[in-house]
Amino acid sequence: MNETVEVLPLGWSESGEPVSVPPGASGWRVKLHRPGAKKPALVRDARGIPTVIPLQATPDEFRAVVGVGGRYRLEPVFSDGRSIADSEPAIIILQEEEPKEKATSNLGSNDALILKLIEGHHESIARTHELMNEMVADHRAQVTALAEQNTKLVASMADRFGSYLSGTAKLLEATSPPPPPEPPRNALETLGDFKKIRELCADLGETAITGEAEAPYTELVTEGVRTALPLLTQLIHKCVLGLSPEQTAALTGSDTPPAEQPSPAPAASQPQSKATTDFVAHLNAIEKHLTPNEAKAVRSVIATMSPEQIKTWKRRIVALPPKEAAAHIRERLHEEKKEAPS
Repeated sequence: MNETVEVLPLGWSESGEPVSVPPGASGWRVKLHRPGAKKPALVRDARGIPTVIPLQATPDEFRAVVGVGGRYRLEPVFSDGRSIADSEPAIIILQEEEPKEKATSNLGSNDALILKLIEGHHESIARTHELMNEMVADHRAQVTALAEQNTKLVASMADRFGSYLSGTAKLLEATSPPPPPEPPRNALETLGDFKKIRELCADLGETAITGEAEAPYTELVTEGVRTALPLLTQLIHKCVLGLSPEQTAALTGSDTPPAEQPSPAPAASQPQSKATTDFVAHLNAIEKHLTPNEAKAVRSVIATMSPEQIKTWKRRIVALPPKEAAAHIRERLHEEKKEAPS
């Protein structure tokens, strides 16, 4: 038994058969086949909104809405204007109204020609507008797709470049030679301010010295700082650190006060003792664990110590590793600060 199809006033197919409208359809969306167009175009009202008419609309009501004869395609839509998938459209062909033709025939030949030209011009404008809308829509879709493709390409290139930089950094880190060790600080840099030493040497070079001190001071100026290091050490202790000869002897490990020692020979014949060199290196290592203010405070405290206190302090820090010796010095500085009168 064949299913009965509700025949709507406008629901006829291209072949003249009734169109089956899917459930939920509430109206027809109107499209017009314009001359020369590849596909039908939407019919819009004066506000630019697509024209939708009720399903039960009659041909007269349809003509009153569109007002122009032609071949129309009616597509079933939901109440919100959405298309219905797999639905069959209806085809309506409207002829021009006879009264309009009669009215046209009553016009003069020139007026009728002008009217046809105007109508053709309007149709041409409408067709051009529709084609432009289609071109804009296609162009927008192409631009959007290209932008998405370029975004993905740039993101991929950025990821690859980041991986390349990371791998290059690791390769450079693995192949780079280790940094050169810091040069050991010499005794001059440990025992005082080198700038002050150079100033003192310049003063000595410009000063005319006579008497018994003439020979050692002349040696200091002519042969350089390093060849007269023992004498320069005494000078630094006295002028820069403010130490007495006895304090200097206690700090350098010499049992004989510097004033009683014989005049120094050239450095080639009197190298520093290994004990003194090791102690200077130990002081250098300790100073790396102290701040500049702490190192300055240490020099100030040494200036207030007696020779015996200096020897005891020296034995104590020599017996400790550099880091522990720095901690011991920092602790003593803290105790000295608390014991100082406010």
